[in-house]
Amino acid sequence: DNFSFEHFLQFLRRLIDLRDERDIIKEADVVKECSYSPEEVEGLRGIFSSHLNYAGELEFAELLRLVGRIVDVTREEAELLLGVLRELHPEGRPVARFPQF
Repeated sequence: DNFSFEHFLQFLRRLIDLRDERDIIKEADVVKECSYSPEEVEGLRGIFSSHLNYAGELEFAELLRLVGRIVDVTREEAELLLGVLRELHPEGRPVARFPQF
């Protein structure tokens, strides 16, 4: 059997579904750990959603810009934030999906 385009799309859909399942579990853990109210979660989701890239992720530069609107960020703090972002991402990339945000 050949791996048809339809099989490829089904495989890709399954990968996306698995990623989304991990996000839901991680989000629930974070909400519980931080004792966020549903209103706080929706507020954070709104901020996050308005700054996404094409893949539904918040890139490091955009996160730094958002944080920089609230506080001054030194080069050392930016490097620390970059490290934390990479550590939290399942693939070590400098981007955040909502649960990591």
